[in-house]
Amino acid sequence: MENITLEKKNVFVSYCHKDVTEEWIDKLATSLGQYGINCIVDIYDLQLGQDLNYFMEQIKKVDKVLILLGKEYKERANDRKAGVGTETQIISNDVYNDVEQTKFIPIVVNKDENEEAYLPYYLESRLYTDFSNDDLFAEKLNELIRQIHKLPKRVKPPVLDPPSSLIRYNSVVSAVLINENLSFDELKMTILEEMGNIKSTYEEYDKEKDEIILKKIEDSKELRDVYIKCLCKMLDKNNIEVEDIVSLFEETYNVAYDVGNGTFYTSQNDSCKFLLQEMIIYTVAILFKKRCFEEMVRLIKTTYFPEAIDQYTRNGIRIDEFYYTLESLETRNKRLKLNRRSLHADIILQRAFIKDINLDFSDIQLADCLILVLTEWFYRKENNYAYWYPVTSVYAQNNGFLKFRKYLISKSRFKFVQNLFEVNNEKEFILRYNELSSIFENDKNARFYRSTPSICSIVKPDELFSKE
Repeated sequence: MENITLEKKNVFVSYCHKDVTEEWIDKLATSLGQYGINCIVDIYDLQLGQDLNYFMEQIKKVDKVLILLGKEYKERANDRKAGVGTETQIISNDVYNDVEQTKFIPIVVNKDENEEAYLPYYLESRLYTDFSNDDLFAEKLNELIRQIHKLPKRVKPPVLDPPSSLIRYNSVVSAVLINENLSFDELKMTILEEMGNIKSTYEEYDKEKDEIILKKIEDSKELRDVYIKCLCKMLDKNNIEVEDIVSLFEETYNVAYDVGNGTFYTSQNDSCKFLLQEMIIYTVAILFKKRCFEEMVRLIKTTYFPEAIDQYTRNGIRIDEFYYTLESLETRNKRLKLNRRSLHADIILQRAFIKDINLDFSDIQLADCLILVLTEWFYRKENNYAYWYPVTSVYAQNNGFLKFRKYLISKSRFKFVQNLFEVNNEKEFILRYNELSSIFENDKNARFYRSTPSICSIVKPDELFSKE
């Protein structure tokens, strides 16, 4: 098949500050930038003293114009008010003269109470892409990227002879797609074999290490999707035990942390560590979504025994100790001056969508939060810390801690709390909650990541079960 080289693109972003936050704009621009798309937007490219009209005239020079549509934008566009109104005068004429009707891309960022999009008069007949649901951001972003680069929505994949090393892997993919009966042992064996393909070797580092790791992480997505689809099918058929998952995590830990003999880099297996942590988060998310609370808690409370790679693991580890700071991604963030709070979280967000799986990014955030919260609940004592860092909590909007808050405030949801925290009644829960609050309050070193929310930062003690 002929290779296609994509050129970098420039897009102008037209929006109203009252419709979206700067954080949302930054998230969009950063995501597009990773796919060769430069966003010209006022928060980056307009300086004090510069001519506003000259800035807006760049609309005529770019490849695409992204029009972010909300209530305020519609009103200003229709009334030709300053700022948006000036852009509208430029845009509307060009929209009518755009023969191919592809340069201007309407993007709906919020809707009215009837779920109707806010469309200015000159765009009422145009198709738009819907970014109003943050849970679908990754899916819609992929569609937008393909549109900007003029790529088809779907390309029929070529049928090639599978490499011998992937024959078993492809059989697992087929088993998922056509609902064949697949044992968990077969799935585990395949995952362990294929993780070897996303490991890095010392000899590979003939260019920037983080570039190699990032490519390996990208290559791991299909394997992750296969695992998630198989897990869902097996849970639905009641054809899997918690011990199976525990065994998988123990053995993938061995692969992820084994660098073999000889020279190695500390970040050499970051791609495997990323995949393992992501598999843990998704597993907890699925168990919670399917209301398999007992199984989820057992997964959290189990002591894991990977092979004795060192004295530390020989005595067993908890699930929160599977977390590992990915040095390669932090290096990339600094090297490229991306200024991201967490590239780790960004990648999880960008690849959150899995076709035919009823999970969205907010479910992933909640699971990420729950691993920390439940580990603290069952194990936190004086000078005994939880090590899981919920990286997805960097996205303040709808993060897992905010989503979990409703369970701790509402009396009607106490049954969920009772199952998750293994308590008999509200009084027992409040007693342990107050104990943890006291530990965090008195321990000045309480988790070097004090900026990270803990269970006791979700609600105040007097708010517990205060609503119906």
